[in-house]
Amino acid sequence: FRLEKIPPKIARLFVETFPKDSTVRILNIDPKFSQGMELEPGSSHVEVAAEEYETERRWIDLVSSPN
Repeated sequence: FRLEKIPPKIARLFVETFPKDSTVRILNIDPKFSQGMELEPGSSHVEVAAEEYETERRWIDLVSSPN
């Protein structure tokens, strides 16, 4: 028998904001947010903030992308 390694499941996070220059942070992990970043599937706590606007925080569920 030869076993094949199962590829890790990943999800990609894209965030569209208004205003466009808003700051996006993921509060429950260390890496800094970047558009399309790869994350493990599961819940992420996302914060979007901009000067002169109310800050918004939401838990979102990420699912793995199809292979």
